[in-house]
Amino acid sequence: MKFDNIFFLENFFGIRNFLSIYNYNDQNLIVMSEDKSLVPFIHKILPSVTKIVVPRVPRSYLPHETIFDEQIKEVVNWKMRYSGIFNSIDRSTKAYFFSFSGTLHFYIMLSELLEKNVLINYIHPDINFPFEELTSLPESYHLHLEKLSKIIGFRIRPFKIWTPVYLGLKDFSKYTLQFAPESWVFISEKIKWDNPNKSGNAVLLVDTPLHNNSPIGVNVKQTQQNYIKILSILEERGFDLHLKPHYDDRFEHISLYGTSFEKKVKILSKNFPVELILHYYPEIYTMSGISAVLVAPVKGKRYSLFNHVSYYKAEDREFSIKVFQELTKDRKCVLLGNGLIEVIDN
Repeated sequence: MKFDNIFFLENFFGIRNFLSIYNYNDQNLIVMSEDKSLVPFIHKILPSVTKIVVPRVPRSYLPHETIFDEQIKEVVNWKMRYSGIFNSIDRSTKAYFFSFSGTLHFYIMLSELLEKNVLINYIHPDINFPFEELTSLPESYHLHLEKLSKIIGFRIRPFKIWTPVYLGLKDFSKYTLQFAPESWVFISEKIKWDNPNKSGNAVLLVDTPLHNNSPIGVNVKQTQQNYIKILSILEERGFDLHLKPHYDDRFEHISLYGTSFEKKVKILSKNFPVELILHYYPEIYTMSGISAVLVAPVKGKRYSLFNHVSYYKAEDREFSIKVFQELTKDRKCVLLGNGLIEVIDN
């Protein structure tokens, strides 16, 4: 089948740009990572479009040198299994991807398309998390990256995004397409996304899990107690509480797991980007300081429970403060008497 466009989707990061540039009148192919939140969302909004779901390369980060050979084997095996998937694609097709790091499986496919002279376009997400390329590495690491690059077909380099070191494209900027995305309100209306706050009496809690896969040492019990104090105030004010779980399928529990409030909140589906519903709520509360919602456009008031997160170590809190400050550097932050931080667009 002839396709006008191929879109590569890793997760909800960059989904705004995809939903903005997507043309319903074109013949499109969507290639998705095996993501338990992304896949059902795309199936729901684009049920009749051709889709391919592929597993991720298990290690898309920079490993310790003792397992370099294992990473090479993973990449080679993945390439052998899925190479040739685009045999029928010709140079008239355009390809779009939205993640320059952590998606080695997509870079293998993009390299194959590049050999067919397909135009490759990278669209940078509208949320800029801090990252830097790591250049000061031992020689053994540089040799490994060169070997990996030859197999994949692109120059692969390590990028530090907060604490993880992901492997990404060295030259992603040469494929960058300048693009102004549509507003989330417009997108929500375009895809006819349902309003979960029809009564208008609910506030939205945007969750960040505490229990597992946390990159920092959070005191879960103390943090939950701090959260409950704030939620009790909201309950006393007569609000219904809606909680949007984090979309990452690695996170099993919500941050209120095991507390009295776990059954008091209405838990929404995790299988959609929260930005689609922000404009339906008069007040929004992020359950940590590390959330893209801190800089997403909202119609109501936006608060962060960052000061209510308890850490075991001072250095972990200091790290989180740096992340919070980086995310909100273009916003006005007002500390309120109850410890909440109101984040206001300038």
